[in-house]
Amino acid sequence: MSKPIPAARGTPLKEPQPPVYASARISSKGQITLPAAMRRQLRTDRVRIEMHGETITLSPARDLAGALKAYAQPGRYTLEEETDLAWELEVRERHGKHLRR
Repeated sequence: MSKPIPAARGTPLKEPQPPVYASARISSKGQITLPAAMRRQLRTDRVRIEMHGETITLSPARDLAGALKAYAQPGRYTLEEETDLAWELEVRERHGKHLRR
């Protein structure tokens, strides 16, 4: 049995969760569907995608702008704005199209 994972001071220790595995088909549009149980466990509708070699990792991406609004710097983008800008850049790079803003 593995050791419990230390938690923040004043909170109980958390037992490690066993890994959950699933497979998904990649659609012709490059989309996958996460199983409902995994989506519920993530508790968010946004994920951060990391790729290291041939390994892809999805992790919850939560917009902290509301919670950290007092610390926000003027001129910075929200998570949704950054996502939109990243998609726009990707389309321009792949297709050379100029998009209207």
